Amino acid sequence: MAVADDIALGGLEMGGNIVMSSNKITGLAAGTAAGDALSFGQSGASLAGLALTNDIDMNSNKITVLGTPTADTDAATKGYVDGVAEGLDVHESVRCATTAAGTLASSFENGDNVDGVSLVTGNRILIKNQVSAVENGIYIVQANGAPVRADDWAATYEAAGAFVFVEEGTANSDSGWVCTSDGSADTTGTHALNFSQFSGAGQITAGTGLTKSGNTINAIAGNGINVNADDIEVKPDTSSTTTTEANAIVVGANGVSVKVDNSSLEGSGQGAAGGEALRIKAEGIVGGMLAGDITYTTTGDITANSFSGDGSGLTNLPSAASTDAVSVAAVKSTAGSISKGQVVHLVGYNGTEYTVELADADSASLMPAIGIVTAAMTEASAGTVVVSGRAGGLNTSTYSAGDSLYISATAGTLTTTKPTGATTAIQRIGEVASVNASTGEILVLGAGRSNDVPNIAQDNMWIGNSSGVSTPTPV
Repeated sequence: MAVADDIALGGLEMGGNIVMSSNKITGLAAGTAAGDALSFGQSGASLAGLALTNDIDMNSNKITVLGTPTADTDAATKGYVDGVAEGLDVHESVRCATTAAGTLASSFENGDNVDGVSLVTGNRILIKNQVSAVENGIYIVQANGAPVRADDWAATYEAAGAFVFVEEGTANSDSGWVCTSDGSADTTGTHALNFSQFSGAGQITAGTGLTKSGNTINAIAGNGINVNADDIEVKPDTSSTTTTEANAIVVGANGVSVKVDNSSLEGSGQGAAGGEALRIKAEGIVGGMLAGDITYTTTGDITANSFSGDGSGLTNLPSAASTDAVSVAAVKSTAGSISKGQVVHLVGYNGTEYTVELADADSASLMPAIGIVTAAMTEASAGTVVVSGRAGGLNTSTYSAGDSLYISATAGTLTTTKPTGATTAIQRIGEVASVNASTGEILVLGAGRSNDVPNIAQDNMWIGNSSGVSTPTPV
C-alpha cells in the first residue's frame, strides 16, 4: 500500500523492515536507552560498540579521553606517543604518590593519608618507597585492607621505563616518575622496582621577586632594579637619595659609594693606587661610639706613641719583655724553681747564665737583690731577671701606683713597709708603675739606686774604723 499523506499513529510495532527509499524519519528525540534510534545532531550517546566500514573525518576536532593502548591497532594519546619517543612506557596518571614506606596491608586504605591526600576507594596511587621494593608499583585503593595492583601494572608486568604523572600531593604534586630498574630485573612482583623523578616543571613556582608565565621565569623590575636582556642592574633611585655626609651614601657617575659620617673617620689619601684610605681622626673615638667589645688579633707588633689609662680593664695582653728594661738570663743555683715576680740575689755565673737564689733581707748572704724575675726558672731551665727598668706582666693588685717596694724578710718577696731590726738589711728595689692582677709593672731602680741607712742597735752610732768602714759603736 502506498500512502502519499502523513499518517498519525498512536504506536507501531513492526515485524519486518521499513524501506525508506532514500526518505527520512524526522522529528526523532535524542536516543537515551538501548534500542533507541539516534537523532541526527544529538550531542552525545553511549554506544556499547561501533564498527565502521569507512573513514571518520573529525573536521579538525579531537578524540579525547583515550585509554592506554594495548593492541597494535589501538588509538594512542599524545602523552603516550611522547613517552614512547623518549623511551618511556606512559601510564594513566595517579592521584598521589608515597613519600615514605608504609605497611601494604593497612597504610593505603580508604581514608588514609598519603602525601597530604586523603585516599578514596578506587584512587590510583603510586607506591614507590617500600622497604621491600618488590611491593612498589601502581595500585588501586580499596575500602579496607591492602590495595590491589592496577590492571596496567599487574603481576609479571615488566616495568623498566614505565612513566606515570602524579596529580596531587604536598611534595609530589605535578611531578612525573619513571621506573629505573634494569630491563633484566624489572618484573612486577618478582624484582625490586626503583623510581626516580623524571619531570617536575609543574612544581616550579615563582619565588619572591620573580614571575612565571608558561615556561618562562622573569625577574620583577622595580625601584632600584633594572632587568636587562643579559643582566640585572641595581640602580638606586637618585630622586630619593640625599647625597649628604650624614646619610653615608653618595651617588656618583660610576655608581654608589659609601661615605663615612665624618665624626671619627676621614680619608687619608694614602690608599692603594692613590685612592682614599680610612683613618681615625685626631679627635679619636670615645666610648659612646663603641657598640661593644673590640677584639684585635695580630701576629705582629702594635705601635703607639702612648697609652692613656692604668690598664686595669685590659686582658690577655702578652708578657713580652719591654724595650725600656735591662734584663739578664739566669738559672737557680740549686734544685728547685723561682717564680715570676720574686726577687733574687746574685750567686755567680756558670759560664752560660747567671746563677741566683731568692733574696732575703734577714740573711746577709742572700743580699743585696739584683732584680725581679719576669720569666720563671729552675736549675736546668733559664728564666729572665729585670735588673733595671720596667718589669712587666706581674701581679701588682695588692699595691697602689707609686708605692715604694723593699726586699722582705720573707725570702723572695716584696713589701711596702721598710723592714726593722738590727740585723735586717734595707733595700728599696723599685716602685709600682701600674696596678693589675696579671699585667702590672714595677720600675726596678737599677744599679744606681739609693738605699736607706742600715738598721743599727739602740744606743749605737756609725763610726768609721781604721779601714774607713762604718762600724756601729756604743755611745
